[in-house]
Amino acid sequence: MKIFLDNAANAITHPEIIKINNQLNLQINKYNNPHNNNSSDTSDKISQARHFILEECGFSTDTHYCIFTSGATGSCKLLSESIHKSITFNYLFDNHNSILGIAKCFNNNFVESFENYTHCSNGNNLVVFAYPAESNFNGKIYPLSLTKQGNIYTILDASKYLSTHPMKNLKDSNADFILFSIYKITGLPQGLGVLLIKKSAACLLDKKYFGGGTIHSIIPSTLDIVPRPFQEYYEDGTIPYMNIIIAHKALQFIQPLITSRMKETVILTNYLITNLIDLGYIVYSVWDNGSIVTFNHKTIGHKTIESLLESHGIRCRTGCFCNPGACQRAIGLSDKDLLFFRKSGKKCWDNTDTVTIEETNVSGITEKVTKHTGAVRLSVGLFTTMAETKRVIEVLHINNLPNKQTPIVTIYNKSPKLVKLFVYPVKSCNGIEITSSIIQSNGLRYDRMYAIIDSKGQLLTAKRFPQITKLKVVFNTRLAIVNRETGESIQINENFGVKINKWLTETLKLDCSLIYQSGETNFSNTSQYLLVNEQSMYDLNYRVIERYFRYQFLKPLAYLFSRWYWFIGYDRFRPNLVINSREYSEDSLESFKIKEHQFIKDMLCTRCNSTTIDNNTFARDPSFEPMTTLMGYRNNAGKVNFGVLYSCHNDKSSAVIETGTELHEMKFG
Repeated sequence: MKIFLDNAANAITHPEIIKINNQLNLQINKYNNPHNNNSSDTSDKISQARHFILEECGFSTDTHYCIFTSGATGSCKLLSESIHKSITFNYLFDNHNSILGIAKCFNNNFVESFENYTHCSNGNNLVVFAYPAESNFNGKIYPLSLTKQGNIYTILDASKYLSTHPMKNLKDSNADFILFSIYKITGLPQGLGVLLIKKSAACLLDKKYFGGGTIHSIIPSTLDIVPRPFQEYYEDGTIPYMNIIIAHKALQFIQPLITSRMKETVILTNYLITNLIDLGYIVYSVWDNGSIVTFNHKTIGHKTIESLLESHGIRCRTGCFCNPGACQRAIGLSDKDLLFFRKSGKKCWDNTDTVTIEETNVSGITEKVTKHTGAVRLSVGLFTTMAETKRVIEVLHINNLPNKQTPIVTIYNKSPKLVKLFVYPVKSCNGIEITSSIIQSNGLRYDRMYAIIDSKGQLLTAKRFPQITKLKVVFNTRLAIVNRETGESIQINENFGVKINKWLTETLKLDCSLIYQSGETNFSNTSQYLLVNEQSMYDLNYRVIERYFRYQFLKPLAYLFSRWYWFIGYDRFRPNLVINSREYSEDSLESFKIKEHQFIKDMLCTRCNSTTIDNNTFARDPSFEPMTTLMGYRNNAGKVNFGVLYSCHNDKSSAVIETGTELHEMKFG
């Protein structure tokens, strides 16, 4: 079952609205450009759409203008270009980036607390205060109408609010400018928005640019113009008239449904909040407010939670959702923290979900603190059901993520040895187990010397394309790639080029090609060598199996079973070196030697959901193992670690490494 809980980003499109869209698009030749003299039908339809929107919002053509834009962001851009530069722009911290973009164009002040908006008054100077009707970050609902003092004008961002609240609610608003995107309401990605302007506030606007048919006449030498009526003058060029006609019909259909479902969305939101708190999550949303539930695990990063939910077919969103101020305040980040994140290379949309920083506490002691960089957002929509919200809680409950578990301690007195070697000639394809290899400047010989790229030149990885695991590399006299489903194979050396690219494209059902990396580097992500401990693998498999033994007296059976059979094999982790030592002793192994070859630790290996791809089915493991188990006891500052990455520093003439060799000169940190 696929569950969509990212309704704050875009609404699910009702089948009837899809039908409306398709039917009207078939009539596209019936309508002309509204700037055409013979386009009375088009102009009438646009006029009807304006009247409907104004009336639905509780306004009229006597009090307000209705301007069509490219979306809420387009409305913000129009205001930033048109409002007199003499005004002071005040903005609530809990605003979308599009509103912050307006602030960049003026003398500005941020208002951290909504209760302080009345302090925006600046004598006789003009002041504009912008705020959302509903927070895009945590669903907080703000008053639609404000008590104004002095020369204060207000901008209300109603985009998120109108996705689950009827437009008729806006009749209670006294905002001077109201903006929203229509796709948030209808689910049709038309690139269409609305800017409602109170006629008494139009004096704040002084639009310079004009384009297309927005003017009646012009003298080019002097640029003296006669503009069209206000609404048409502020709509540059030809407006998307077919989208407006379609949006009119779609809004007529969807508004009664939004009204009837409004209470249900609150019930579902409250259900999620209550149960997430019961499960021990940090929840930033509050009861009886909007339709957004934002939360974090106490220690595990939001990207890991997203991967867990995605593996069960649950679509959410993570990060700060283009609401940096609300995110910053909720998580407890200072401006200094944000600057540190930036210097560390943190960017919006990346996978860095926790960052460790140094802080000085009240006692003057400096300590390392791990902080979240974003959160998980579940946004309830018009068609979300109770069964779907229950499924979310069920997944998070079954995959309980405690902060810490005590590791299993076994008696192990053997000298650590290198017990297995693996190379992966083609990146992300299944590897080859070998007994000896030659150490080169870029790692083991043949390791990740080839990679497969798509038509855009991006590397194909198992994380993005699980089907790549059906490809197994073998070596007899030459390297070859085998399709594990069909048994078909192709040699690499003789067919490097068009033939092998055609074979790969047909096998993977994806336009792709094989590339080769020569010289001192290979296609490794970070370090040359990934080391995994055999005893740690035994312990992991015991924990995976133990989850399915309900009764305590059966736990010993799980231990015995894990000594005989592994649910999770080495292929999930793709190590180069496998040693046999006390479980998890590798975590603190800073350096060691195998023969004369010295290996120095680079970092613990952070794991992602690529480990959940079952190399037998070439698809995601439905139980999200081993990440489900690892998140319970291998969580380190929000990252799931298993295995260690090393570099090898070798200055000897012999460069052979082989299994069965003992590790020596081991240094632990």
